[in-house]
Amino acid sequence: MAKYHEIYMDISRDIDNRKLVSGDLLPTEQEYAEKYNVSITTVRHALDMLVNENKITRTAGKGSFVKDSQNIAEKKKIGLVMPTSSDFFGRKISKGIQSFCKENNLIPIISSTYKTQSEEAEELQYMLSLGISGIIIMPMNGELYNSAFTSESLQNMPLVMVDRYLPGLPYTYVCTDNFNASKDLVKYLFDKGHSKIAFIGSFISNTALEERIKGFMYAFAHSEDRAYHEKYVCRKLNSSTSNQLYDNIAMLMDLFTTYNEITAAVAENHECATLIQLALKMCGKDTSKFEIVCFDGGTNSALELLNGSFYTHILQDEYTIGYKAAELLLRQIDNPKEIIPHVTVPYQLIKKEDIEQTVLAAFKNK
Repeated sequence: MAKYHEIYMDISRDIDNRKLVSGDLLPTEQEYAEKYNVSITTVRHALDMLVNENKITRTAGKGSFVKDSQNIAEKKKIGLVMPTSSDFFGRKISKGIQSFCKENNLIPIISSTYKTQSEEAEELQYMLSLGISGIIIMPMNGELYNSAFTSESLQNMPLVMVDRYLPGLPYTYVCTDNFNASKDLVKYLFDKGHSKIAFIGSFISNTALEERIKGFMYAFAHSEDRAYHEKYVCRKLNSSTSNQLYDNIAMLMDLFTTYNEITAAVAENHECATLIQLALKMCGKDTSKFEIVCFDGGTNSALELLNGSFYTHILQDEYTIGYKAAELLLRQIDNPKEIIPHVTVPYQLIKKEDIEQTVLAAFKNK
């Protein structure tokens, strides 16, 4: 759990449970920093989240105070429930939701600190206990979805899913057009002259990944001279903890040595792309002749170009995904009987060569 989320959740729960009440002065930033053994910046991040939720107010020279609960009660509260996000995907979704809430006098209550389905169910129950008007959720990965989604309490609650959805359940969702995005990545590789292309992903299933694989297969099926090879598809990677990192790399090394003819790969995400790069180097392959493309880029294009970890990638419009999800949720809240359509959000194909030109031009001008 990220430290700022831990601080945020602890204070938020104390306010929700009335351990902290309207007008109470919170401990100082320094006191929180010492209590949690973190920097002042981390504490401020947590406090800023509480300000955005309208739970506290901060006054220069005086401190942070719990806001008037009566004013808060007059506003609709919506819950945002997300698994712990990576550095590359998820954070801007939250920003989009918060922006919509601010514009429409809503209070977002955020939870993004869990990693298992049991913790996900606990957070959903916690949200319901707060008297929220609706929920936005990014469901956990997995072949089986959380049984909490079939409970009567949730099925009677306005709910919108983001990034992925659960087949067979009647919830509205907002996500990237993963099918066509994957097709565009493959077409990019076709245009570069590649035909022996791998698809690399995790063993954990979700609808976003399934749509990407379908788009990958479709691109080959509608190509006149390029054949799809199931043996080039690797969906066995585990989460890259220290214990599993070497297993993942060994698995990829085996794939690339067994099928030496592979010259390019579509990766599920930036993390998978980096693992591919490492495996190729450990195989002794010339990485300059191997093309890697992926979903979601890193966080520093210039640095990644210098260290070789920048890849042509699909840039998802996370902010719009979050904003649209909040917009659809409010429609559900205000019009419970309206059938709300699903939304797919456009994306951008960010080409490595275009970014290289931009970065090189910037360096030359300095």
